[in-house]
Amino acid sequence: MKSIKNISVILSALVALTIFNSCNDEEIPYTPAEAPGATQGIFFPTTNRTVVELDPTEPTEITITISRKDSTAAADVPIKVTTNTNNVFVVPQSVSFAPLAGTSQFKVTFPTAEIGTAYQLSLSVEGDNYVDIYSAGAPYFTASVSRVKWEPFEGPIVMQFNGFWGSDAAEYYVPKAEIASYALGNTAYSIRLTNPFPTAGGEGAVPDEYGIYSGLPEIWPEEIVRDNVQMIINIDRADGKARIAQTGIGAMWYDIEMFIMLNGATSAGTVRSDAAGNIVSIDFPAESLFIVALSPNQGWRGGLQLYLSWDTYIADHMQIEDFNVLDYEDIPGAVSEFESKAYGESWNQAIAKAVDVDEENPDSEYKDLYYLPDLYAAGYGLAFYYDGTALSIPANQPIGTTAFQNKLFVSQSSSIKSSVTVSPKGVTIYTLGLQFHYADGTVVGEFAEAFYYSEDPVSYDIADFYGRFKLTGPSQFSGEEDANMNVTIAAGSEENTLIIKGITYAAEVEAVFDPGTSTMSIAPQVLADFILQGNAYDMTLYTTTPDGDISETATMDFTFNMAGELVMTPTSGADGYLINSDAAGGWVDGYYGLLFTPQAAASSAVVKSSAYNNTPLKAMKSLQRTSVVKKEKGSNGNFIIQKKASRKAVGNMVPAPVF
Repeated sequence: MKSIKNISVILSALVALTIFNSCNDEEIPYTPAEAPGATQGIFFPTTNRTVVELDPTEPTEITITISRKDSTAAADVPIKVTTNTNNVFVVPQSVSFAPLAGTSQFKVTFPTAEIGTAYQLSLSVEGDNYVDIYSAGAPYFTASVSRVKWEPFEGPIVMQFNGFWGSDAAEYYVPKAEIASYALGNTAYSIRLTNPFPTAGGEGAVPDEYGIYSGLPEIWPEEIVRDNVQMIINIDRADGKARIAQTGIGAMWYDIEMFIMLNGATSAGTVRSDAAGNIVSIDFPAESLFIVALSPNQGWRGGLQLYLSWDTYIADHMQIEDFNVLDYEDIPGAVSEFESKAYGESWNQAIAKAVDVDEENPDSEYKDLYYLPDLYAAGYGLAFYYDGTALSIPANQPIGTTAFQNKLFVSQSSSIKSSVTVSPKGVTIYTLGLQFHYADGTVVGEFAEAFYYSEDPVSYDIADFYGRFKLTGPSQFSGEEDANMNVTIAAGSEENTLIIKGITYAAEVEAVFDPGTSTMSIAPQVLADFILQGNAYDMTLYTTTPDGDISETATMDFTFNMAGELVMTPTSGADGYLINSDAAGGWVDGYYGLLFTPQAAASSAVVKSSAYNNTPLKAMKSLQRTSVVKKEKGSNGNFIIQKKASRKAVGNMVPAPVF
């Protein structure tokens, strides 16, 4: 340009003059440079938008303002196009100024612009008649123009800062989030958050049932100075990383508004997408961002977690990591008992159901989740799922006890099925097939643990004792087989009496029913003679106490347990019996720890009490009863170290798993 050339001439002359004067004192004739001629001083005001985003439904045009300093006369000013992506922009060749008008406007159209593409436009005005090089106004204009479709994210949007304000901030809801995609350019997607830094109301703010606040508790209402903030997060097409543009947060700190920006050029966030390619979360790691109030070097470094999918938030935050710390609601019941074969003990046991904190999600891990608190040890329970059809047990649950100095965990047994049945009395029986193991997978036992529940009390009358049973129990004599007799219980000839048939060497045993306690008692008694090969042998039934003493008065008392079995009551004075025959020479039979297990209804061909008639008579004069070992809750239990279970069956051997 002419003005620029004249400046160059002047500078050259001054240099030459300096060199000459250093050698010659004579003056050199100097002719001043020609002053710039009159110019209109054309420039593009900074009020023009340089980033233009138009909804696809809007007209494909923008209006550009152009100004001049000398507005004396009318003028036509030529417009030069220096950048025009894909020649999509239609730009007028010139713009007209009316006399005395310092400002004019012209339209640029782009009728063929595609949705989702950012197009670049650069315009300039040249010529000394139009441009004043000494003017502060720029004679050029650059803009990025896009037809953008902002799609809203559905459902709650959750944000959390970490490291700012000295610690992790609370999780809070962002009022509005949208996404736009671009077909070309460096940016593949843009996330736009509207008012992403709302206040939760200051002191006294209360989160919702998910522990999420309505805004930032760290920002108080009086600190908010504007509520029209928009934060843009761009997703780079090349590396797929997220980068946040410097954004004011609309809140003051010491009378200066804070703003958030990247902490360094390499700071970027990680974008996570679902299987369909939808962006579900963005994570700016620790110290990748800066919240600044006074200067770029004064503020708080931290990170940012943004959830754009409620399902993803639930999946990341609502997964169960420890069944022992969830909120449960107790389920009251008249019957609530646990029978442990692992520990050889029974006790009253509460049951509860998990509070579903993700109720709208049909796949919530809290649905149909039940819990037996303080089952084997205080503070540790057993969780299981039951949807009315199937029962399943989450793997690797710590139970708070040890075996052989190693912590115990339980998982679903691979050999014992877990199930739910209901007894004729309406008692729900949960059979929990548990595998007890160490953290490394070493198995120490598999047991069918049982939990019995009934909302209403269970009562029994004498008719409930009628039927066929399998009578079992350990032998009173060492080396002898345990009892395994098919017996029947029927009504006796007197009121509240019962007759038991099928016990070896006893034609029948009389029992008494107590309606007040719903118990059946068997006392020592003289039995009918045992006839064998035409010979009669006297038989007398004695009872034995838990200490192994022989008694002529103590009774064996039986009641129904929750499984419908007849078991000895905890207060039973006797725990077994012995049959003696003087004619045979002493003790002939006897068992303790008796159990009557109900059998299926008899067919029309009723099984006779065969044991009484067909068992050979053999006197056993050496009574050597095996001692009974009572186990305490939380003891080593009935465990034996076995081989490690396969990980396919038990899963990863770690405590408190996600199920």
